[in-house]
Amino acid sequence: MRNEQIIRGFLDNDASIIQQCYAETEPIVAQIVRSNSGVEQDVQDVLQYTLTTFFLYCQKGFKLEVKFSTFVYSIAYRHWMKELRNRRKTHNTISIDGNSMPKADNISDTIGIDVEAEAHKSIVVKQALTLLGKECQKMIDLKYKEQKSHKEISQLMEFSEQYSRLKLSRCKEKLSKLLQEQTGYQLLLEAYPFLRKLK
Repeated sequence: MRNEQIIRGFLDNDASIIQQCYAETEPIVAQIVRSNSGVEQDVQDVLQYTLTTFFLYCQKGFKLEVKFSTFVYSIAYRHWMKELRNRRKTHNTISIDGNSMPKADNISDTIGIDVEAEAHKSIVVKQALTLLGKECQKMIDLKYKEQKSHKEISQLMEFSEQYSRLKLSRCKEKLSKLLQEQTGYQLLLEAYPFLRKLK
């Protein structure tokens, strides 16, 4: 299904489309949760949260720029990691594969960040950039990926240099805020050093 069909299906409460999305999302959520200390009830809780969150995005006029499976993975992973962190605050140990283990200083020390987690970081950054809008995306790419000067950016964007500086500053603030709301922000900084320049 195309992204537009999925969004329309959720908004129209189309049972067929919602059931297809449920079937596609459940194994994604199950893999995230079960490989990171979760049980079946956790899977169902995260699944419900993930699809409800997606529905709320749809209601806000959200435009899905990545594959549906990619986006729900990002929602589910972020929510489950946050839930695990919250549990750490009230328990001295967490269970992995049925074994009780001591708390680690960082949740990744105990759980481990696998290949999919690395993909998640890329997804989060790309999604945040998408939410900024094309103009901000282009300006941030020019400044931090292509290392263009403010003068060069203003010429390429056909702005005055003064306006270009102001616009880029606002774009940076917005992106930084979006990323800081994500669980695992420090991991994002490690994976994408250019993000440190946004602070």
